[in-house]
Amino acid sequence: MSRRSNLRIGITAVLRRGMRGAPILLLLAPLTGACALQQRPPLRYSFDPAAAAAFAASQDKGKAYRCRRATGPMRDMSGLFKFYGKDREQAQVDRSAMRRYSDRVRNSETLKRRLLEMEVAYLHRPSQRDAIARCMVAQLRSWADADAMLQGVDENDSTGRRQAVLVAMWTGFAAANGFAMIGDSPAVQDTDRQVILDWLGELADLVGDEFTPRLDTNPARWLTLATNQSFWAGAMIGSVAALRDDERGFDRAMYELRRGLDQIDDTGALPRELRRGQRALHYQSSAATALAILIALADRNGERFAKAD
Repeated sequence: MSRRSNLRIGITAVLRRGMRGAPILLLLAPLTGACALQQRPPLRYSFDPAAAAAFAASQDKGKAYRCRRATGPMRDMSGLFKFYGKDREQAQVDRSAMRRYSDRVRNSETLKRRLLEMEVAYLHRPSQRDAIARCMVAQLRSWADADAMLQGVDENDSTGRRQAVLVAMWTGFAAANGFAMIGDSPAVQDTDRQVILDWLGELADLVGDEFTPRLDTNPARWLTLATNQSFWAGAMIGSVAALRDDERGFDRAMYELRRGLDQIDDTGALPRELRRGQRALHYQSSAATALAILIALADRNGERFAKAD
């Protein structure tokens, strides 16, 4: 089958949860209708860490885990810039700009790589899980204590600000995944947990503000479109919401899922991503991955979807 029901996996977002005092409710009300607050279980992450750990094949040889020195936090987000050329499709990478950009976000990229390495080690080395959890907490706590990626965001033009928020979004998503893996470990102290979750919440608020047009402004149209960027914003916001049991953030993520599913055409493609020239396949894949994460998040939390969709 090739129709958009393939990607929907039989579901389309229906926002059933009340959003206590959220400004975005004014924007969503025409789409969602009145929502009554209901008793509900705590939000669950898009994957089950315990099941993943139980399934992973052990590669444990009993050797002590060596925690590497923490990657320094990326604090200043001012003066960021895009790395594409001036072509209409934004498909041609400016190599000089990309080199400068890579240097600028090096610590963020290093953090994401290290977090993934720790997640894999946590899965495959059961005897060392407490040590790995302590190592990841030390890394994340150092970024949280520094208010990483929250400073200087407004010291950008609209393009630079969007890029700054995207860096915070992708890094925050990686941090949420890592913390979801180790969050229930007895090695994670309550104080550390709260500081890290508060920091992730601030990052999610930053991302949400960027992707929620204010009623008193007139942003450029490209900043408001439903694209791979907004789908990843939803995935990050929803992931952090699941960790923090934040109903409002979860609703925001489900709204973005609905926007994404509504973009899928009769061939199963996302037309806006196909307009990206030679980068179309990359962005189609990126967008589909973000939507898959949102669908997993919806499924894990028992969201029910309209039959007509």
